[in-house]
Amino acid sequence: MGEAPKRKQAFRKAYNREMKRQADAEVFGAEIIPPKPPRHRGNRIDLTPELKEEIVQRVASGELLKSILASEDMPSRFSVFREYERDPEFGADMKAARQVAADLLAEEVLEISDDAREDYKSDGSINYELVARSKLRADNRKWLASKFDPVRFSDKVQTDITSGGEKIEAKEISPIEQARQVAFALELAKRSAERS
Repeated sequence: MGEAPKRKQAFRKAYNREMKRQADAEVFGAEIIPPKPPRHRGNRIDLTPELKEEIVQRVASGELLKSILASEDMPSRFSVFREYERDPEFGADMKAARQVAADLLAEEVLEISDDAREDYKSDGSINYELVARSKLRADNRKWLASKFDPVRFSDKVQTDITSGGEKIEAKEISPIEQARQVAFALELAKRSAERS
């Protein structure tokens, strides 16, 4: 088989796969997702104060950093992350912007959860596919909000023990002291058992 027929056959297979994907999407009522654009590695663009401000504003408005940096006039992710280390003010601005974005994500979770317009099909049955998709969208936003602002949106409970505003330092206990404390606890347990 020559080179041209192989290319024709490969093209035909790819075309048929795409047509089947679009037909399946129409049958199941799914949104057709366009193919991903080619990856942008970022240009060697200096992060000026204006560019930093634009990135911070766009992150605060809910845009993901990946999509912000995808355009040709933006620097690479590496440049932005390196700038976090160099410029503490930029790092603090980005942290604050992510906290604002976490608030927006939390609001979106409520909107998605409260939107029940198409939860039922025309015949009265539950549209399980749409309900599951809504749950997935809400869960993804909750997870992202917990990463952007873990203090307010994380499920993990953190306890900060302080004494007069100062953190309490843990002191090391020698093995002899540990043995003494264990023996004391055992003696208390023995006396308690004898009283019962």
